[in-house]
Amino acid sequence: MSGQGLIGAVEAGGTKFVLALSTQQGEILARTRMPTNTPGETWLAMRAFFEQASAEHGPIDAFGVASFGPIDIDPASPAYGTFTTTPKPGWAGARFHDALGQ
Repeated sequence: MSGQGLIGAVEAGGTKFVLALSTQQGEILARTRMPTNTPGETWLAMRAFFEQASAEHGPIDAFGVASFGPIDIDPASPAYGTFTTTPKPGWAGARFHDALGQ
């Protein structure tokens, strides 16, 4: 991180996602809560939130994600960032990178 950039935060739960944009000092600049729908619907809404927040406040340097899972967290894996055998219907194979980028 550059030291000046912003941090996108994602708390992904079975029934809701909480999204925020903050400074590195912890000041929350934007926040929203939305229902957990299908991955496609959820990713679209999440991407829209972060694009709007970034347009208003500046570039995002990093993301922090707390999520239901399991998720492949091996950076060397081709499935990095992908939900694996999650019991959440419709979410197995969904990729956080599809919404947050690489």
